[in-house]
This record gives sequence, structure tokens and C-alpha cells, in this order.
Amino acid sequence: MCGIHFILDKKKKIKFKPIWNMVNTTLYRGEGRGVVKFIIKEDYQLFFGHNYLRITDVGIFAQQPFTTEKYPDSQLIFNGEIYNHFEIRKRWILTDYDSLSDTVTLFYFLQAFGGTGVPALNGMFAFIFWDGLKEELIIARDARGIKPLYYFENEDFLIVSSESKAIIASGLISKKLDPKQVSHYLSFKFAESDASFFENIQEVEKKAIWVYSPKENWKRQRPEVSKITQLFRSFSPSTSTNVRDIIQELDKLLFHTILGQLPSEFPRGLFLSGGVDSTLLLAYIQETSIGSKEIDFPCFTIVNTQDKKLGTQDAYYAHWACQKFGGKPYTLEVDENILWEFPKWIQCLDEPIGDGAMFLTWLLAREAQKEVRVVFSGAGADELFAGYRRHQAFAYYQKYRPWFQRFPPHLIKPFFPKNSFPYQILNKINENPTQTFQNFTKLNIQNPEVRGQRSEVGSRKSDSSNLTPHSSDSPPFSPLLHDQENYLPSDVLKLTDLMTMQFQIEARVPYLDDKIVRFANTYPWQYWLQYGKKWVLKELLTQKGGAKIANRKKEGFGVPLTEWLKHPKFRDLWQPILNQNSVLYEYMNYQLIQDIIQSYFKGKGNFNQEVWAILVLTWWLEENFH
Repeated sequence: MCGIHFILDKKKKIKFKPIWNMVNTTLYRGEGRGVVKFIIKEDYQLFFGHNYLRITDVGIFAQQPFTTEKYPDSQLIFNGEIYNHFEIRKRWILTDYDSLSDTVTLFYFLQAFGGTGVPALNGMFAFIFWDGLKEELIIARDARGIKPLYYFENEDFLIVSSESKAIIASGLISKKLDPKQVSHYLSFKFAESDASFFENIQEVEKKAIWVYSPKENWKRQRPEVSKITQLFRSFSPSTSTNVRDIIQELDKLLFHTILGQLPSEFPRGLFLSGGVDSTLLLAYIQETSIGSKEIDFPCFTIVNTQDKKLGTQDAYYAHWACQKFGGKPYTLEVDENILWEFPKWIQCLDEPIGDGAMFLTWLLAREAQKEVRVVFSGAGADELFAGYRRHQAFAYYQKYRPWFQRFPPHLIKPFFPKNSFPYQILNKINENPTQTFQNFTKLNIQNPEVRGQRSEVGSRKSDSSNLTPHSSDSPPFSPLLHDQENYLPSDVLKLTDLMTMQFQIEARVPYLDDKIVRFANTYPWQYWLQYGKKWVLKELLTQKGGAKIANRKKEGFGVPLTEWLKHPKFRDLWQPILNQNSVLYEYMNYQLIQDIIQSYFKGKGNFNQEVWAILVLTWWLEENFH
């Protein structure tokens, strides 16, 4: 929705330039030039910057930084959407509403309850609120990590922004690479959870509620949860194990979630892959629109038109879904020449993510910008309802774990070719279940340590005991919770936000509504695999007439970027990797990377993911640190 920027100058050392530098760095996140406000006190000063993208209010009444005549000393900057804000208005009579915007609701709610009320909010958000009456600063982020927020803090400044590069642009911190993130990236395609690629810049953790006050010498506090939260979080997920009951409850949850998230002020659309998750969203959009004027809901699909043998049938199934559920297809047809856009795309990245979906989302968002302001995405469905092959593989590992203890993998591996799938799976099996699943998520890059530092997924979060439990104090390891804590926010959600915001589009992720997440995580992870991957979503789609897609065989990646990269005309894209003086080789072994590239070109094993990740990282490092 927006870009937010903030500087707490604890010792009154700066003027306006740093905050303006931050705002100007992310102009694409809003409309126009951006806005800056400030508060000057005797011992400190606060600067607020905002890139405003209107979503719930077509006027200017909710423009940020937001304040009111009643509370002129308070300020709010906010990125995201509060989906239960009308419920908050009804249950808690708050006055002086000038707008239907959730920004106004959030301002008065925080003025009344402060940080203690934040858990009552259902939505995707990152915000900074200054309570002028209490002289209290509140920084908060949603529980799933849908909206990004980064910070730098020392004895002089607290700097916060929607993007890490804006903090660098302030000029108040030097630009230095964190070598640990290079190693972590080459294992898992993204930086550590709650970290960034820049030294001393970290990500505000998911579910954060930070409170600062000059009375406490700006020491970070965490407020107690207010009883008001119980009024707005009274939902108790069903614990029934009856399949019919489960399907019915999820059906109701998805219907009301879509109904609550459909904006009426600006055009909206859907990223439609032709798969189960996005098609099911379209089916619900059609249901919520019955009796209204909603027809021809814009649906955006990207397809390969060059070599059908290297692609999938996404276009066919996406068009079928549109015909069945009232969508209007917008198909972006691409061929190998789209790779000439690669250098331009690299310049847009706040930080690298080695997922080809990031490039494709950028292309699709650029196309969608011509028609809509809001897009729906099926992100989160795989992590909640067991949609990845690694979830099924881990279930098999758990089932046959006693067998592996009797016949250790290192005794079996020699019977398979080194680059074969069975060999690679056996190579990932460990006595520790947590480590085994982490191995299932890793890239096939041997020993990508940097200066002796070894990577573990989200080092601050890698221990399964730190993940959200189902019901007990020491729950068994859950691969779904692990992905929800690591891969989902650090890869899927981050790339979705960064790429859509490049084109002033807000992405909404209905599957990650608070009630749906709580419902899914009520059940043991194995339950969502007992009838196959994502069986509950497939059953819902079948009931709505979408069996054709629910029964569709998984086909893999629809746009063969790494196959196209082998064409000789793209040799210039490989030059940074071949150059021994590239920044990457200040941290990584040159021969290790070259061996992977050679195996890829010779077709020895499947290194497509690894090659794309290396290419993205190498170009990003050259762009930012050469």
C-alpha cells in the first residue's frame, strides 16, 4: 500500500535531508512526491516520511503522515490493510472519523489503547505511531511478516523503513555487506530471518510490538496485551476431525475472508496460475460477487510461447478457470528475449532472492499495473496445507525413519548415480528431523560457507522449539510451521511485496488471514497430507465445479528461464560469474561456483535453481558493491 520511513534523532544531530533521501528512494511505493513531517522536542526530534498509495480512500483525508485536530501532536505512518477495522469502529465508538480509511481507524485505536491493543488487529501491516500525549513511540508488524520493515539503531539514531536500501540512502549509516547472508543465501535462496544483506540493518521481527519512550531513555519495551484484544479475537478454530466439518468450516472462512478483502474503491485483479490455490480464490470471488455488478474479474497469467516442451499448460487451465468462474484473462506471453530485462530488474531489488518467481512476478505486476491497483495472490496456501513435495518427502522420512536407522543412507548411496534424485534425497537424510527437513529445502551447493561460517535456516529461528506450537510446550517438529516461519516470509511474501510495489500495486494474500492460519495450525501437519497434498483445497475446488484443475497433475515451473539462459546470445549475462574479480569471489570459492555452472551447461544433474540463485546474487553484488 505504501512506503514508510522514520528517524528518531536522539541527540538532535540532523536536519531534513536524511528523511527526504529515504522517501525519494522509494517513490514507486506511492503517488507523487511523498510527504515528510517532523516533531522537534527539547532533547530529541522525530522525522516521519511517507509514500502514499490510496487503496481504501479515494480522497486525501487519510493522507500520511496522519494526524488530527484533536491529537495534533500524534503522528501515524502505516503500510498495509486492517481488515477488521470496521468491526473495531462498531465495537468501540471512536469519534472524529473523516474517512472510511483504515488509517483513520488505526490512529484512533492506537491513541486509545497504544501497543497493548495491537494483537486485536487482523490484517497485513507495518506501522509507526507517535503518541504525543504519552510521548510514546510504537513500532509494529503483522504476525505473518506480510509487510516488510527494517531498522538500524545505535546510541544516536533509530532509523526504520519499508526497505533496507532507504536506510542506506539516509546517509546516516555506511553501506556494508553482511558476509553471513551470502552463505545463508547460497543454502536457502534468501537472507536469514530478521536479517538483511546489509551489516547492522535488521528486519523487524514478525508479530513485533516495540514501544520506546524518552522517559525510559529510549529503551525498547514490549507491552502487555490488553483485554480489548479478546473482543476482536474471539474466534476459536474447530478441533473436529470429521472431514465434512473441516471442509465446511474452511469454506466459510475463505468466503468471509474474500468478502472482507475485496476493495470497492479501486480496480482489483488476481494472479492466476491455473493451479488449485489461485483458481479457488477466483471461485470465491465469483461467489461473493453474486447479485452485484462484478463481472469479468481481471486475471493475470504469464506463459511461455516459445517452446511448449519446456513449458506447462498454465494458459489453457487459466483460461478454463476464467470461463468457469467469471474471470477476464490477461495473458502475458513471453519467450527467451524477456531475459534482456534481467539487468533492469536487478536494479529494482532491495535485496536478492534466488527464486525465479521474483522475476516473473515483476513482469506480471508490470502488466497488471495497466488494469488494477490491487491483486490477489494464492501465497501461503502451500505452507498452510502441505503443498510442497518436500512436505510429502518429510512424511515418508518420518514413516521410514526406523528403516533408515537400520540401514544408514551412506551405505545405500553408492548404489545410485551421484547426480540422481535418489542419491540427492539420501544425501539429505539426517538423524535429526529438523536438520533433515532443512536439508530438503537447501540448494545443492556443497559447503557454501563464508569465512568459516555455516548456514542454518533463519539462525534465530532454526530450532523447532522456537516455532509456533500446536498445543504442547515441546511440540514435535512441523515442516509446515518451519516454512511459515522461514521460507514464506523471507522468500514468497517478500518478493511478492517488493515486486508488486514497484508498480504501485498492493498484493493481498487471503490464505494468510488470521482466522485461516489459526484454523490450519490447529491440526497436526500430517493431517493435511493424509489424502494427498492440499487435499482440503482440492476438495473445496471440486465441490465448486473445478475438478478439472483440482485433479490436474503437478507440472513444475511454467517459464523455463534457466533453459533459455543456455542460449549463446546471453553470454554477456554470464560474464560477472566467469570474472574472478567479481564481488562474489571475495566471499566464495571461485572453482566451487564454476563446477556448478559447468555441470549445468553439460546437463550433469539438475542445477537450475542453483544457477539462477548464483546469477541473481552475482549481479546484485556487482550492482551494489562493485
